[in-house]
Amino acid sequence: MWSNSNYWATVLLTAMVWGVTARDAGNTLSVAAYQHTAILDQRGDFVMRWTPEEESLRVEIQVATKGWAGLGFSPNGGMRGADITLGWIDSHGELHVHDRYAHGETTPVVDHSQDMLVEGGYQNDTHTVIRFSRPWNTCDKSQDMKLSGDTMKVIWAFGEEDPVDEMVMERHAQRGVKSIYLKEPGFASPPLTEDIEAWDIRAPNVSLPSQTDTVYWCKLYTAPDYVNGAHIIGFEPLISKDNLAYVHHILLYTCIGSPSHLDKWAQHDGVQCYTSNMPPSWYSCKTTYIAWAVGSEGEMWPDNVGLPIGGGNDPNYFMLEVHYDNPRLMEGVVDDSGLRLLYTKKLRQYDAGVLSVGHVVQKGLVIPPGQAWRTIGHCGSPCLEAVLPLEGVKVIQVFQHAHLLGRGLTLRHIRGHRELPIIAQDLNYDFNYQISRRLKKEVTVLPGDSFILECLYDSSGRTDPTFGGPGSRDEMCLAFLLYYPKVPLTNCESHPALGNIYRPLGVKNIQTLNKLVHNKMEVNEERERKLVEALLEREERPAIKEYDFGMIYKSMAVHEPSSLSNKTLYDIFHDKKTWRDKGRMRALQKLTEYGSHRMRCRINSQSQFHDYEYPHFTSIKALDSECSEAHESQVYHLVPSEVPKEGSSSHALQPAIPHSLLLGSVSLLFVLLK
Repeated sequence: MWSNSNYWATVLLTAMVWGVTARDAGNTLSVAAYQHTAILDQRGDFVMRWTPEEESLRVEIQVATKGWAGLGFSPNGGMRGADITLGWIDSHGELHVHDRYAHGETTPVVDHSQDMLVEGGYQNDTHTVIRFSRPWNTCDKSQDMKLSGDTMKVIWAFGEEDPVDEMVMERHAQRGVKSIYLKEPGFASPPLTEDIEAWDIRAPNVSLPSQTDTVYWCKLYTAPDYVNGAHIIGFEPLISKDNLAYVHHILLYTCIGSPSHLDKWAQHDGVQCYTSNMPPSWYSCKTTYIAWAVGSEGEMWPDNVGLPIGGGNDPNYFMLEVHYDNPRLMEGVVDDSGLRLLYTKKLRQYDAGVLSVGHVVQKGLVIPPGQAWRTIGHCGSPCLEAVLPLEGVKVIQVFQHAHLLGRGLTLRHIRGHRELPIIAQDLNYDFNYQISRRLKKEVTVLPGDSFILECLYDSSGRTDPTFGGPGSRDEMCLAFLLYYPKVPLTNCESHPALGNIYRPLGVKNIQTLNKLVHNKMEVNEERERKLVEALLEREERPAIKEYDFGMIYKSMAVHEPSSLSNKTLYDIFHDKKTWRDKGRMRALQKLTEYGSHRMRCRINSQSQFHDYEYPHFTSIKALDSECSEAHESQVYHLVPSEVPKEGSSSHALQPAIPHSLLLGSVSLLFVLLK
């Protein structure tokens, strides 16, 4: 059992300071200083407030009931296996709160070990308020969840009547689940002063169509003169309360191109991104500058870094991309959401940069239907060695991104033939709740290092394959790294060799019918001039169009075997029989994960390509030192052929001599990567 006396002493002192008791009676709700607030239901009947501390989580719930209320942490969003705190205040004003465990859709049982501390509570005419705290890791592995940096599924419920006793209570009146990043640092928008100013960038009153559930709207902007030669030091989203349900994420890209064209386009209200409506010159806007997604309150960066803007070679032109999600096809939605960029002209010590790593968005990203699937993207040493200084760069924040099928993302860091501690991980990824992870300690990346981004998907609910693309029902596998000092590398991504995708499906060779040049369109100056003039004169906006990013495979005809010579890869991918062969699925998973990749480095706006093989390395896993007794741990390494070969089922283990100095005093267990 968790026995850190310092933690309990701190909690007891905190409770004394706040003076919380079961009889904090009053007609107003608590205003205690918690860092975060989340409304867990649609009506605002269940409010959770919390503060993440070094060793513990402090929580307050405010519930519109005079009966019982429960808040839990669930492995999957359901009752079974959930770690629940449940309480009520009886007719005598006495507070009852228990640490409980749910075996299923029944009343949660009281834990043998009560591993949370009740800090108090009260009840007024409308609400019940309960405060408690608990360690991140209680070490009660049978009945408690270890709370981590993953996105946590928080479940809630309440009833209208007090329970008869600990195990006899009425069924809930309301219940639900919400994803929350419990360890999110507090965000407070700084006051605007002479040193800190703001530039607001907003979408131009975009009307969402009711015939499609996903729209990406793009618009160009020119940095105003008053922002030139400054550092962006943070940002916050600008979203109206009525449209919170529709704005999924907002990206701001920097553009490189002819100022004469970009200036003209900045006067236009924008177009639907990545379709025939999008002017060719806009494809120069590829470098991610700022990324926001649903759930984030905003960000402020360390005092020694800032993103450069204006002046010299720094960016002056930007493209705002707003992703709208309208699954219920609601009509009449008009939106002007955007970002407030906070900047200072008192330049900071370092220019920061954003590096995109992972899987190339479109090429080679194919997820079979009805599968638990893994996709990886490499950022290898050929890219990093070309640009990083000898002393390396320091990563301070990571934003990981997938779409509806995404279930988990892990950013691995390799140096030489050994893995270093995982930089960022979220094994409970939720497309509708995405938060950047500020690293507790800056991570140094040296020229010979490499990254592997692993993305886990669940396509069990789909009958057709899913391809890479920007739409909600397409997929991505990306991580955006905020780092300093800035280098000219902006993208470092890979995709499997095409043969590693079609060969496991029985196709021996293909023939390209015509080359698609999506995202690589040449800019014709005269055509751009006429296009911008036509669009500026047009009163109505171009029609919203849906784009099928799997269409690229229609240009790839099967050449061998002859029995399939009348088909394209698109036909093969959309044939239900293709995905029914489990042996083929295992082979496809192995080749796309461990087979050769094509890696793309984008340096100074120019793309370089490298053939890249899965690196051989020893992976690591930290012991749960908070709960484990001191003991000698066996150390393993991978045999020389770490990457599985055709016909092998897994990596092999070989005992090795412990490397006791590998990571100082931290006890580590070397285990399999897979």
